[in-house]
Amino acid sequence: MDDGLTLYVKSKSNISVLIQRFSAFSGLKNKAVWEYDIHGEDLSRHNRFRWDYSGRQIVMLQTMFIGKSGYGKSSLINSIIGADAFQIDEVKACTKELDTALFRMGQDEKTYLAFSDLPGVGESRMADIQYRKWYRDMVLSSSCVVYVLRADQRDFSIDEDVFSELFYTEEQKENVVIALNFADKIEPISRSGKISEAQWRVLEDKIEIIREKFGVYSVIPCCAKTGEGITELISEIADILDLCVYDDD
Repeated sequence: MDDGLTLYVKSKSNISVLIQRFSAFSGLKNKAVWEYDIHGEDLSRHNRFRWDYSGRQIVMLQTMFIGKSGYGKSSLINSIIGADAFQIDEVKACTKELDTALFRMGQDEKTYLAFSDLPGVGESRMADIQYRKWYRDMVLSSSCVVYVLRADQRDFSIDEDVFSELFYTEEQKENVVIALNFADKIEPISRSGKISEAQWRVLEDKIEIIREKFGVYSVIPCCAKTGEGITELISEIADILDLCVYDDD
């Protein structure tokens, strides 16, 4: 992949380790990634999923996390992979690093499930110009995109602007899951620290508002801190990724 970004691997493991945490990923083990375009009756390989790593090319079945700084992208990825590999609230202006967690899908060192993160939009006007270009490039090389919002935010105007720039067809939106993070912070806040029944009722209304604003049906309330909703988020991600692989015989 040649888009000015350098792959920076924050953690690396076998997908079996991830499957022990979330069985929904079991359908990806020992599978190959569809990385061909159809031209007439011919198939031609493109390089959108290929990256240089440790002196060789690898194929990444990538889930990209997008959202503003402070929305908890890093926390969500840490919650999924079960390690504090991604530094929380880390700001690296105009970084050229694609922070990524890799999970080897087969016996060889060629194909990986990847969870990737770039700095959040909305940090500064100058940074946004570069970030949005990288986001556009990364959306093309991602099989699934998790767009992260905060459940307790009121103004979605910046997110709507970014989202409409990145996903302007229904086909693109089918590969997007909106993670409504910090669901435990929505009013009325529960003293128990868990999402209460009253909060869930408010969240149901918020989900419908977000579906209408962004045109995405898959909206999952979650909390990286407590782990609530993470299994449901994983299920949505896995359903999308399962359509992007085939038996590697």
